Amino acid sequence: MAATVLSCFEVLPAKDEHGNGILPPKLMSSGVISTIAEFPCTFKLRSEEKGRVILEEFERAEGFEAV
Repeated sequence: MAATVLSCFEVLPAKDEHGNGILPPKLMSSGVISTIAEFPCTFKLRSEEKGRVILEEFERAEGFEAV
């Protein structure tokens, strides 16, 4: 499911009050599993067809019916 979501959306930097992209910090957590620090971002649907793919996957995975 994660690969489907990533293939259907563009993950873009959030914008500041001037419309400039806010780049994520170059920080990683330490420990057994490292992760990138949280950062603001925007998910933009790549196309209407990709939107249908997401809804179909969601319905199949959760038994949810789209309205």
